[in-house]
Amino acid sequence: MNEANSVNYYGIENEFDRVLETIPNFQSNRIDPFMADLIKMLNNFDIHLKQVEFDRLYRPGLSICECELDLKSFNKFILKLDKLESLSIKNLQFLVLDEEWPLDGETLLPQGLKELELGNMCLRRTDLHKNPYKFLFIDNSGFMNVYFYIPPQRLPNLKKLTVSKDTAFYSNYIPNLLDLNPQLTHVTFPYYYLSSCVGKYLNMPSNINEVQVVFKFENYDFRNFNITPLDSVNILSIKSINSNHYRKVYTLINLCPKLTKLHASFDYFDDEFIERLLRKLDHLKAIELEIGYFRLGKFDLSIFSNIESLRLNISSNQTINYKLPAQPSKLKSIKISSDSYRESFNFMLKECSSSPTWNIKLLGSVISCSAILT
Repeated sequence: MNEANSVNYYGIENEFDRVLETIPNFQSNRIDPFMADLIKMLNNFDIHLKQVEFDRLYRPGLSICECELDLKSFNKFILKLDKLESLSIKNLQFLVLDEEWPLDGETLLPQGLKELELGNMCLRRTDLHKNPYKFLFIDNSGFMNVYFYIPPQRLPNLKKLTVSKDTAFYSNYIPNLLDLNPQLTHVTFPYYYLSSCVGKYLNMPSNINEVQVVFKFENYDFRNFNITPLDSVNILSIKSINSNHYRKVYTLINLCPKLTKLHASFDYFDDEFIERLLRKLDHLKAIELEIGYFRLGKFDLSIFSNIESLRLNISSNQTINYKLPAQPSKLKSIKISSDSYRESFNFMLKECSSSPTWNIKLLGSVISCSAILT
């Protein structure tokens, strides 16, 4: 470096030093805010940056959701988890590199699986490795972004299958899964999947004794609906019921004439609707209700007198005065959970004090009532 350049160089350095001296707390005023903004921006892309690591391949359960995965890598690693018994994969976007399209093999799951939950999945073809900046900041759609389904396959140990309510409709998907896995005992699916085709496999000689149907807010009708009664089903769960779904719930109840247990969740309680349901269920022994909103101050439990076991989970801040059924009655066990459990418990104790036909206890936040046999 010649002398002139040396003077210029050191002149710049000296000027920079003088600028720094005029900025008090340079790190806290300039550097720290810059780094904070940078971290905040990068956090928006953490879906692309997380790494899945396993300290051992023996893992009985695994849940993967809300992320992006390289499909080729997923296909390789999932088969290495040969001890896996429970798997949940939903809300995923699988990536396929442009230069690897199409992939040679399909997604095969571990043969030891006993429980499987499948949710919404998409497939995205991308040039991520060639242009990561474009992938993160510009092109969120990729060359292709379509729904992806784990191929229906035979899983000989599978007992419980769940297809979650965010899964896009594909008419043959559940029928193919049921056809390949007749050993299933428990199936869960969105109600818009219930069709004559699904009913055919549910109706065939099978081990399925428990069905769970989940409603969504959209008011879809049943598809191609002509199903004969499902005689093997004795446990039915119906989730997310509102008043627009009542007609469909009646249809589901009529499909399962031999129900012994019903689990249903409601946006709010409708006593007339419940009474109509109960009149249709001649073999019912147990019922569990989840109620989002209870608008009444009193709840007469005698409408459940013809079943043996009742469980209530009520989300309500108001005090509810429960009236227990008179004895003799078939109802022998009642368990109630609610936000105002203590006030309700005290009311029930007072009501039954003069004629004790129920043994009432408070177990934590659960009111437990057992009929006193005479």
